[in-house]
Amino acid sequence: MEEKRIEISREKLEWMKEVGIKEFHEPMKYYFANHLFSENYIRETPLKKLQEEFNRSVFAHNKFNEDGEV
Repeated sequence: MEEKRIEISREKLEWMKEVGIKEFHEPMKYYFANHLFSENYIRETPLKKLQEEFNRSVFAHNKFNEDGEV
């Protein structure tokens, strides 16, 4: 099956560059809240680091929900 290419206008591409929007280098496969992870990142990152990042994220998410701000 041929992949359909979606064209983005030059104006939008220039704006994306100005504000720092970047293309992913590899497909994102997993997510939690607003965090995206590639399969490669999950595979290559030590479990302890993943757990620490997850715990920080959950803490920040819960604090935001309780206080209405971070």
